[in-house]
Amino acid sequence: MKKSLEIIEEFMRLTNDNHDIEGAMALMDENISFIGPAVKCSNRQEYGALLEQFLSAHTGWKKHQTFENGEDVCFITDIHLKTPNNQNITIELSEWFKLSNDKIIAHKVFYDPTEFNAAFGLK
Repeated sequence: MKKSLEIIEEFMRLTNDNHDIEGAMALMDENISFIGPAVKCSNRQEYGALLEQFLSAHTGWKKHQTFENGEDVCFITDIHLKTPNNQNITIELSEWFKLSNDKIIAHKVFYDPTEFNAAFGLK
């Protein structure tokens, strides 16, 4: 049985480094919930579609800190994005993952959405 932090580190590598959505989805429970300031979803298919859209703008990331408490894992990161008008922005965020039976069942993202929403034309 892998440690929760190992599973989330693999998820972060698959998404942020490799843009491997299929590999990342294999780490998710079918009924995963994702909650962020700009969007929510409630199953693996919706989350996979969200990753596909998001990762098309993703240009890099930097990990600052990780915390593990049983099946809860927190990552504090910077995410670098290219906007539709070709500007580069960096979003500072905290990500909270919850696991059960070695699968991600919940992912919550905390950040100030002001710059992201403006850059991507969201309200």
